[in-house]
Amino acid sequence: MTFPDAEAIACAIVEAARIYQEIPIAVARGNASRARHVAFAALIDAYPGVSRVGLARCLGYRNPKNGLAQVYLARRAQWWNEDHVDEVVGALVADLYGEQAA
Repeated sequence: MTFPDAEAIACAIVEAARIYQEIPIAVARGNASRARHVAFAALIDAYPGVSRVGLARCLGYRNPKNGLAQVYLARRAQWWNEDHVDEVVGALVADLYGEQAA
């Protein structure tokens, strides 16, 4: 699979920021946020096999090489909800494949 384009990354950030009522621009700038971790987890699920370091860099992690470890720690936190990741993945998949005919 190819690396996600800017639109997909922005979609993940905005959708996750909406869930956690955060400001998307602040998330993209690298401010500590739950939304960034959820967006990263969703992008990993939606784009398996792409560079995790590259995704972390695009999401504003201060240390991109450590981004996956930060998501791992976030997944263990009480606030984490895997349904939120699924919701962001759903938005990404809808963007990738469009509406499917029933």
